[in-house]
Amino acid sequence: MDSLLDFLKKKQFDILSLQEVSGGEISFDNSNTFQKITDLGYDGQISVTWRYKNKPRSFFGSAVFFKPNFTLLNKEEVWLKDYMEIETLHGFKSEEFPKSALAVTLENDGKKFQVISTHLAWSERATDTPEKLRQAKIFYSYMQQMKLPFILSGDFNVTPDTKVATMFEDFGRNLTKENRLANTLNLRIHRHKEELLEEGGVAVDYVYTSPEITVKQFELLEHLDLSDHLGIRLDCDL
Repeated sequence: MDSLLDFLKKKQFDILSLQEVSGGEISFDNSNTFQKITDLGYDGQISVTWRYKNKPRSFFGSAVFFKPNFTLLNKEEVWLKDYMEIETLHGFKSEEFPKSALAVTLENDGKKFQVISTHLAWSERATDTPEKLRQAKIFYSYMQQMKLPFILSGDFNVTPDTKVATMFEDFGRNLTKENRLANTLNLRIHRHKEELLEEGGVAVDYVYTSPEITVKQFELLEHLDLSDHLGIRLDCDL
């Protein structure tokens, strides 16, 4: 977290799209990671997908942060698997975790657009599964009715050749695929780094942009240990 906060202070990004934002007993040090990032000068919105039962300070979800010169017009949560309060993680199946997509509508200099952060179901292999496809179809239906330019990013837990990853190409550019990213996991610190190193890693994190977005630079932050995934930086104009 200290490395991430130092990096964000230095770079001063306009918008951040993050997954696995946590607080309370779910955080490694019981701290509120959402608050730590807003303390850097960001406004933020979060979709809390689950908490520990009877521990209201705990939370886990996806978030979008933005500098104060952006005006928040709307926030929507697209529920892919309903919110839950969990007694214990012992024996809890990975695909049973609650999931959502957080869509915030922002305005800057008279231009309106959406930023969407999501985290789809996890399975042992980064392949299509019935549950991943079920969630993706719900999210796809939401995307069909969108009318504003958008930037969609998140941990999809699937490789670029899957149905889940390719279906969202109906709405815009898949920059992860265009840039031929072979791996988006941090093989230096990931808990499954030994197995992943043998496979050469895997690309599971995506950025999609609608046609109105002009992409100036797309960069994988390969040499920074900010998370167990690698950061992705997008420089773009609307």
